[in-house]
Amino acid sequence: EKRRIEVFQRNAPSVVYIDVIAERQDVFSPNAVDERIGTGSGFVWDKDGHIVTNFHVVRNSKFAQVALITPLFKARIIGVDPGKDIAVLKIDAPEEILYPIQVGKSLGLIVGQTALAIGNPFGLDHTLTSGVISGLGREVKSPIGRPITNVIQ
Repeated sequence: EKRRIEVFQRNAPSVVYIDVIAERQDVFSPNAVDERIGTGSGFVWDKDGHIVTNFHVVRNSKFAQVALITPLFKARIIGVDPGKDIAVLKIDAPEEILYPIQVGKSLGLIVGQTALAIGNPFGLDHTLTSGVISGLGREVKSPIGRPITNVIQ
């Protein structure tokens, strides 16, 4: 348990909550308004403010808002790859509040090993779920129907 707690405490500050915003026509005026169309999670990649999330989280959005531990930052979508279901956002945040994720390696994973998933659902607080690696080398479809290969299940 101590090891699992340490992993959570070390990596939870890297996990962010994302509000996805789109521009919609105001029904009562000719003005456009920003409207929340979804939410998701992502993680801090580096001290430059790059945030990695899934493409399906930000699809159809104008921009996103990223919540770190407490502050909220407007994020620009700077890159997407719908075929791999990945997107990169950029926030302008002070380096001292950015905690880049510790990147591991998938080489050598074995079915049956413990897997931990840290999230930030609803922007309330971080959560931890544990499970097992149940399959390697899987294939899933991306949001645009292309296969994503060598997926860890």
